[in-house]
Amino acid sequence: MADITEASPAPITPGEVIAERYLVGEILGGGGMGVVCAGQHVLLGTPVAIKLIHPELKDNQEAVQRFMNEARTAAALKGEHIARVFDVGVLGSGEPYLVMEQLEGMSLDQYLHEHGPLAQAEAVDIILQTCEGLAEAHAAGLVHRDIKPANLFLARGPGPQTSLKILDFGIAKQLVPQDDPGLTNPGKSLGSPWYMSPEQMLAPASVDARADVWSLGVLLYELLTAKRPFDGETVPQVCATVLTAPSPKPSDSRAGLDPALDEIVLRCLEKEPERRIASVTELARALTAFASGRPLAPILGPDPANADSDRPRPPSDAPSYGSLTPIAAGLDLPALQHRKSLPLLLLVGAALPLLVLAIWIVLRAPVSLAPTAAAPGLGPGPEPPNLLQPLQTGAAVPEPARDIDPTEEKAVRAPVAAEEAPEDKAARERTERAARYAAWLRAQKLKSIKESLPAPETTPEPAPRRDEDASPPPATPDNPYQDPRNELMEPGTESRR
Repeated sequence: MADITEASPAPITPGEVIAERYLVGEILGGGGMGVVCAGQHVLLGTPVAIKLIHPELKDNQEAVQRFMNEARTAAALKGEHIARVFDVGVLGSGEPYLVMEQLEGMSLDQYLHEHGPLAQAEAVDIILQTCEGLAEAHAAGLVHRDIKPANLFLARGPGPQTSLKILDFGIAKQLVPQDDPGLTNPGKSLGSPWYMSPEQMLAPASVDARADVWSLGVLLYELLTAKRPFDGETVPQVCATVLTAPSPKPSDSRAGLDPALDEIVLRCLEKEPERRIASVTELARALTAFASGRPLAPILGPDPANADSDRPRPPSDAPSYGSLTPIAAGLDLPALQHRKSLPLLLLVGAALPLLVLAIWIVLRAPVSLAPTAAAPGLGPGPEPPNLLQPLQTGAAVPEPARDIDPTEEKAVRAPVAAEEAPEDKAARERTERAARYAAWLRAQKLKSIKESLPAPETTPEPAPRRDEDASPPPATPDNPYQDPRNELMEPGTESRR
């Protein structure tokens, strides 16, 4: 593991956690602008790459703007062949950083250095994947302006194949004018001179997507021959060669190449943009006939994650930090995870009682009717008659006089269904008992009101006039009610006056 303090005076060290979520690890690479470190998200456990600018450049406005331009540009592109950017921020000491996907593999210049000239189909496959990534950038109005092997990365894909990733959009030019021209200032010429188009050297303001087509032509020439088409001992010599020397054919440096492929390379290296291949899409269509028709071969060997299948592995529920495990062991990562998860725990704790209450309301039993209810306004009355008394004593209990509404009588004497559930039968019997009790209370109240009223005064009726000769029929013991003036009354009944 390389020590950051030895590579550059970067303000971070292995084992440091930045932004409370990214654990810093070993150095993956570096350059004149900054350094790239391995990292891991503390809570998710996913590997990331953390790119930081050198401390001596944090006050350089152009360098900082180029760094932030790379973050904004890459974050806006979502294609498979663009290295994704997840986050961006500034350290407490003032250095900006960006967090991007951690790629496992090697840069194209390292691969070319180790393998020499590539097979014709393999070189074309790499150019086609680069065209696919640049097509998305051009559609978004961006020109990369620095396509070269060092900015292309051969990354291990999810399967056995290899996927090419385009890196470093730091000097990408926005074709649509912006309020802040920044790095697209017409007076500045940025890029690597070996891969820069003539117009990019002479008139940076006129650069468009065809400048990337020129760079792809240089790249294809280099992949086929392991040489650059325009070279020199100094940067001015390289620029003079690009501007004045005729473009060479790849077959001049390597025999056996298809002449049609020579023609495509020469069309990419036309010094006048109007005579050059117009777009990366057109270039891809021209190169399709020379492609292998297969994904890029696995150039990185077997996946280390699957190489030692017999070695013991940690439990699946244990957090894994990969190469950062020794660093993570010295940190209080559970405390960081607990602090991040505390709001979620509070929310769950507040919602749980409400959930329990809702379930109880839905599942609770219905409230049963009271067994008895007093009639409104009548107050308490005497004890109702025992309905089982006739069976217990054998004597009939006289039923009190009741004034029952016909609808009430119908409800009381409603027929019972042939098949009735026990709970329905119990509820019906309680209702009937309550109705009978209310009717009995009303009858008792009416009876007490009648008994409390005074008896009406009776005045004797005048005797009817009759003939002096007429005489009432004699009363006999067998018929004592012969007198028509007497009221006919049935024995044992009282006057109803």
